[in-house]
Amino acid sequence: MNIEATTPKSWSLIELKHALLFLRSLFMTGLSPAEALDEIAVLQPKRAEFWKAGAVHCRGGKPLHEYLHKRWPGNLVSPIQIAETSGRLDDVFAGMEKTLQQQIDTRKLLKKMIMPIAIACGGVGAAIFFISYVIPTMVGKLRFAREPAIITFAKNAQILVNDYGYYALGALIVAVLVGLFKWREDEDFRSALLAKLDSVPVVGWATRWLWFSVWANYAAIMMRADIAITDPMFRTTLTTLPPHLRPSIQSVIVQIDRGQSLSNAATPGKSSDDPRHQLPIHIRNAFRMTDRSGQGGKQFQLASQTLFEPGSEVLSVAIATINQIMIVVSATMILVPFALYIKTIAGVTQSLGH
Repeated sequence: MNIEATTPKSWSLIELKHALLFLRSLFMTGLSPAEALDEIAVLQPKRAEFWKAGAVHCRGGKPLHEYLHKRWPGNLVSPIQIAETSGRLDDVFAGMEKTLQQQIDTRKLLKKMIMPIAIACGGVGAAIFFISYVIPTMVGKLRFAREPAIITFAKNAQILVNDYGYYALGALIVAVLVGLFKWREDEDFRSALLAKLDSVPVVGWATRWLWFSVWANYAAIMMRADIAITDPMFRTTLTTLPPHLRPSIQSVIVQIDRGQSLSNAATPGKSSDDPRHQLPIHIRNAFRMTDRSGQGGKQFQLASQTLFEPGSEVLSVAIATINQIMIVVSATMILVPFALYIKTIAGVTQSLGH
């Protein structure tokens, strides 16, 4: 394994969280950084070479954060640097673990958005199969003086599916695979989809609350580690937000750099284009209360808590509701043509009886 080639992107959130848990527990036992990293090499065998190289680095008298720089996300390395300097490793690591868990929970919720899409695709597929294969098969060799519209439609659908079905299925599979690949590898593609999601009623503001909850937790960690809001290291927290939400915090930082108070810096202007309108009231209030009390760590931690719980609850309910709607729509796509078919056959049977 090429240790120098290890990048932040190669670490999963679960791996990072476990690493922080191990670091905190081992440091609290009194082990030196080098000894702790040797132990983690055993606890995380997939990353053994990484941690062994880190142990060599620390034995040379160099701090851990220097080794993690550019190998771990900057928003994790910055508080570790301050924690090493101040000696408050336990508090800082505990906060970072909680924030990573929030990110994990947020991603789990967002992944549930795949289910309504899958249900809709399944419903469409079932409807196509029923119309193009089941109905024509059930009709068989029946002859009609005047062929009903549903029968004509089903036969035409069968011809269309037979001629182009495999091509359409292949194109759909390729599109899904390309979409999954681009979601995983292309940040611009992922950002564009998240930006679209932000405009969806209810789901949009619920996901926005979750993202800002994670950001606020990182902000609280930074402030408790004595990193000033205007400090360049604080800006590393921006990477915890999707790109479409970052301008709101960037605007606040710009205003602070211009000498504005935290309260004024977080207050949106009259223009509807001001990105600070994206800030949940909890975040704006955290800036205001920090301005008054100076207890930034406490205020932003509170904002994170009051954003995450209702945001996750609302998003869960919204996803469940969308699932139910997709199930109803999918069932309707099958039942409507089936009902038309039954009605047609009933009419033919009745006419034959007469």
